[in-house]
Amino acid sequence: MKLVAIIPARGGSKGIPNKNIVDICGLPMIAYTIKSALNSNIFHQVVVTTDNQDIKNTSLSYGACVIDRPSELAADNSSCLDAIEHALKYIISQDSSFTHFILLQPTSPLRNENHIIEAFKVYKSKNIGSLVSVNLNTTAPQKNLVEINGKIEPITTINDLTQNRQNLPKTYHPNGAIYISKIDDFLRDKNLFSDPLSIYVMDEESSMDIDNYDDLEKVKNILTNLNNQKDQFTSLISLINKSLISKINSKAYDKALEFYKTEDFTKAIDILSSLDRLSFDEISLIGVIYFKLQEFEKSKPFLEYCISQDPKKASKQSWLYYFNIIASQNDLEKCKDIIEQVIKYNKMDIRFTKTVCTKFQNSESRNELELLEYTYPFYEKNFNGKPNKIISDAYARFVDLKFNKLNFIEDNSCIDDLEVLIPTYNRGDTIYKTIQTIKQHNANIKIRIVDNASPDNTWENLNKAHNEFNNIFIQRNSSNMGYSYSMLRLLKESQAKYIVFTSDEDPVYPVNLKKALNFMQQNNIDYMSPIFIKNSQIYRGKSYIDEISPNSFGVSSAYTSALIFNRDFLLSHIDFLSKHIMIKHQAYPQVLMSMLCIIKGKSYWWNEPLAYMADSLKSDFSADVGDNKHNGVMERWRQFTIYFHFCCELETTANNSIEKSKALSIKQMLLQTSMQTLKNAARREFPQYKEYFI
Repeated sequence: MKLVAIIPARGGSKGIPNKNIVDICGLPMIAYTIKSALNSNIFHQVVVTTDNQDIKNTSLSYGACVIDRPSELAADNSSCLDAIEHALKYIISQDSSFTHFILLQPTSPLRNENHIIEAFKVYKSKNIGSLVSVNLNTTAPQKNLVEINGKIEPITTINDLTQNRQNLPKTYHPNGAIYISKIDDFLRDKNLFSDPLSIYVMDEESSMDIDNYDDLEKVKNILTNLNNQKDQFTSLISLINKSLISKINSKAYDKALEFYKTEDFTKAIDILSSLDRLSFDEISLIGVIYFKLQEFEKSKPFLEYCISQDPKKASKQSWLYYFNIIASQNDLEKCKDIIEQVIKYNKMDIRFTKTVCTKFQNSESRNELELLEYTYPFYEKNFNGKPNKIISDAYARFVDLKFNKLNFIEDNSCIDDLEVLIPTYNRGDTIYKTIQTIKQHNANIKIRIVDNASPDNTWENLNKAHNEFNNIFIQRNSSNMGYSYSMLRLLKESQAKYIVFTSDEDPVYPVNLKKALNFMQQNNIDYMSPIFIKNSQIYRGKSYIDEISPNSFGVSSAYTSALIFNRDFLLSHIDFLSKHIMIKHQAYPQVLMSMLCIIKGKSYWWNEPLAYMADSLKSDFSADVGDNKHNGVMERWRQFTIYFHFCCELETTANNSIEKSKALSIKQMLLQTSMQTLKNAARREFPQYKEYFI
């Protein structure tokens, strides 16, 4: 991509004579655009097209190239598009390697090099035909009326006239400051708005276009203020560079702080700029104020100084604002470094973590999503309420990318104390692929499967797997005994101390299993519930390692896949478990196991996935638990009674007050949930009485 800047500047202005070279705060107007283009360092050539000798001489003196425009293209009724076409044809006749151009009108002197750079970044990041700079309309044009053939009509629709402004789509007005297009497209269509079109939004002040003397005076006033602020900023920076740092805050600091608290930021800066020595707190306050004024480049050196000189003393706000500045510059390595320091110096809070997560919540890039690895666990653990779904989905995307099965190295080490247990029914092709996938990652991992008398080719494929792979143990029920029976049989017949129940369509990560097992062994844990991701969402688990609370027994075991249990602990309560698991049509035996472990044992969340949903293995679910519909009201009530009676017995057999308290907590939660379920069902069944079910 080879880029040329085109600056059209004819000499025949009527509103302001010699407008393009009129003096503005000591510089000819066109000089502002030429300097901005050159300072952006993105152009191979900056070209002014003009018919006027004075404009030509001025442009050359400030470093631009000049194309002489024919007089017929510089008349009052001449089209600017014709002048651009003439300039581009001349440019490519001299150098055909130019591919793109940016049109910069000299009547926008407040558009600076940063605007040009940012607009070009937007253009490059998207597959678009052209880009135009705009500012946001403060009033909704949809509420305007237009006269057509003597008839007054809404400019859009009647409905828009009565809509609240906030409900109408945002609209933008091209401000004339920046246009970006492909040279070939323009020469073909002679159009600055080629499809697909994108925009670069500028603030109203920077969008000022000089058309008359009033506009000229406004721009002069703005530039005068900017120059004064620049001098003020230079003075403040010099105090840091000269190391005139005071250990004690001045009296001016307290006054500046008062103005800061009332958001009179300009007065606060005025006060601090009058000092000849700055304290650490004063430097920090200056950085924060410039950030509040959205003058981020000015804010950066002050915040950077505080963070580098005394990271422990630097405020959490300084760390947050500094991160925002670096993130806006897309410096991911520096962002990661800041996050690591924030953790190191205990500056992490919910505001910082939410900022990081929100910044990258829509990303698909692993490098960007990786920053959530450091911040999302804190956010999830400390957020008051349920985490934002968009953010949690972003974290799920990161986990998917990090632990994608294709990224895993083969590890054939034998895990003696572990068996993967899989109950299956009517999944002939799927169960074979699941076994095959697990074995691709670890040929020695032990897998035990029970086929619940499947009528399809499940048993044949299990035998095929048994002959093909080592450490495959297969059994078959003589008749369809139900899902719970198969799980109980697996539990009893397993030969390992630790067992992993998983679905027949959700392969496990052998490498992650070994790490999780080590943690269980070292901490004497009886039950572990890892993250489980389904359809790029976190359906189960936490992003941090923590004890599972009693109220979370259900969500901790919502999906069978990759739940790890200490088999010795379950076997020590096997009669009690069997009694409740073998109730007719029990569909969720793992939930009862989790409740037992949470009340009487030691249970933890694990912050990594131990199984993944393989899209290629998905199949239709063939229930082997009876004719009940498990999402029906009666089935939910039946399941509730199973959980409730199970919990009641755990409470009566509690060995101590802690176990009793945990059981009571689960009972209360079950009662609340069941009542809400019944009320919701009643509202659906009897909508005419729904106001009574409160």
